[in-house]
Amino acid sequence: MSMQGIIIIALGLSLISFSMAFLSSFFKCQDLPGTLKISFFQAAFQAAMYTLGWLLSLSFKGWLTQMAWPLVIFILVMLGLKMLLVSRKAKPAEKAFDLSQFRILIGVSLAASINTFIIGLALGLINVDLIPAMPVIALASFVLSILGVILGKVSGNVKYSQLAEALGGFLIIFMGIMLMVEYINLL
Repeated sequence: MSMQGIIIIALGLSLISFSMAFLSSFFKCQDLPGTLKISFFQAAFQAAMYTLGWLLSLSFKGWLTQMAWPLVIFILVMLGLKMLLVSRKAKPAEKAFDLSQFRILIGVSLAASINTFIIGLALGLINVDLIPAMPVIALASFVLSILGVILGKVSGNVKYSQLAEALGGFLIIFMGIMLMVEYINLL
């Protein structure tokens, strides 16, 4: 997978962090230390969960050699579709949390990084290196979380969080399709 593909996946995954930070700031204004804390936790959990997924893929990569690419393509498309459905069904007010409370911040950061765990698992199966993918995902999450807090303060429209999650789903599906094209060319 190219660096452009990794960046697209990182942006798609980080839009969930953006949405969480956006809603947090929209409903409870965050100061600079709070913004940095939210962004750091989002990035740290994204990095950790990607790494855990990637490491887990090493334990059964040998069994799935023949099926790795089709499985990864399926995972990306299904994950992107799930993100699209969640963005349409969930009401933004139900996803707004007070991220200034430490245990809520931990829970939200963990929940926002579950998809990243699955992506780490999938990309590990097709031999995408841990470095540079993990730091790119962490950096994108950090930056988009900061942007989410800032835009949440000034926007006045919670629909932007739904649009961000939907865009993230489209980006993940797009990468699934691009990997399918790459796989077909490898055959």
